Amino acid sequence: MPLSSRAGGDLRDAIVEEQRRKAVDDAKKRAVAQHVDYDTFRNMARPMLPAWRLDAEGRQLPDGGASKERQPPDAAAVPQPPPQGRRAAAPPDTAAEFEREWRRRGSPQERWEYLMLTTPERLPQLFRVEMGGRLLGEVVEALESRWREGAAAAGKGSNAEPARCEAADVALRTLQALTECGRFGLASRLLSRGHKAAAVALLASLDAHAALAEAPCSARSGGGGGGAAAELKLLREAFGA
Repeated sequence: MPLSSRAGGDLRDAIVEEQRRKAVDDAKKRAVAQHVDYDTFRNMARPMLPAWRLDAEGRQLPDGGASKERQPPDAAAVPQPPPQGRRAAAPPDTAAEFEREWRRRGSPQERWEYLMLTTPERLPQLFRVEMGGRLLGEVVEALESRWREGAAAAGKGSNAEPARCEAADVALRTLQALTECGRFGLASRLLSRGHKAAAVALLASLDAHAALAEAPCSARSGGGGGGAAAELKLLREAFGA
């Protein structure tokens, strides 16, 4: 029984997507084995889309797969220009919704606000299967930027200390949530040099803050420096920092 044009199109898309996923996954494994960062992996994966495509019945298409609709490998690694429009007013329900809105928000402040809207605890639920290395690095980068701003504000007066405490609390909760996302170990090893540097800087700053704070913050670690220090040690090991 022949497939309808719509069903045939869906099947073709599914076949091509499966080919794309396999090619990118193979590239990730090679990148980890070669100890390269995410920028190098992106260049490795770029040409790895199949050079051919199949029709709905599994036959190779005569055009060799050339299509304007073909997307580059790993949408998280090679994002398209962010669409313009209204900012989301509700937390995302899927990983795709999160990434789409994340791309719309280009500045660290906007991305911080979106993390607050989503909440750290929802990240492992949204990214049960996988969080790409680029997105992981961008989340860390947004946290580090917010932390620096909070630290600068705290230096201007004691009234600004709550902002710094809030940043420390959310940074710890978010970093912990990231380690619970799917395939975190692989993504963390593929962080770019810049994103790895942001992770190292953030964890070092949080370490210094935990050592100085006797209990000024209502952090998840309990407010004292000992609990935060133990948690930070685990996070440094997880991020290789």
